[in-house]
Amino acid sequence: MHSFARHRHSEAGEASAKETKGLIGSGGWRYDLMGWFIDTFLFRGQLRQLRQRTATLARMQPGEQVLDVGCGTGTLAMEVQSRVGRAGRVAGVDPSPQQIARARSKAARRNVPIDFQIGVIEQLAFPDQTSMWCSLP
Repeated sequence: MHSFARHRHSEAGEASAKETKGLIGSGGWRYDLMGWFIDTFLFRGQLRQLRQRTATLARMQPGEQVLDVGCGTGTLAMEVQSRVGRAGRVAGVDPSPQQIARARSKAARRNVPIDFQIGVIEQLAFPDQTSMWCSLP
C-alpha cells in the first residue's frame, strides 16, 4: 500500500542527526491518491471521518499551537489548522522530502499557513517543553 524507504544508521546502530529509526513513507501525490482511493472505495469516507474525530478529541481551541510529528502529506495538519484558525499556529514535521513537498504544495493551493519542515522526531527544531500538541501516526 505504501512506498517505504529505510533510513541508514551508523555502524554503532545509532541514527545520525538527519536520520530516524524505522520506516519512512514516501511518494507524495501517489500517497494521497492511494489514500483517497482506499478511503473512497474501501472505507467509504471513514478515514476522513477518523481525521476529523482525531482533531475533535484533541479539543483544540482557536489560537493554540500544534505540532504534527510524522505529518506525511499534511492532511491532518490542514484539518487542525481549520480548528485553531488564523490566530493559531500549526507546524508539520516529516523525514520524507517527497511528503513535505506535497504537504507544502497542498497548503499553498489552499492558502493554509502551515510550517512544514523536513525533520526527524529524534531531533525536532522546536524547544523542549513548548506548548504544542503532537499527533503521532
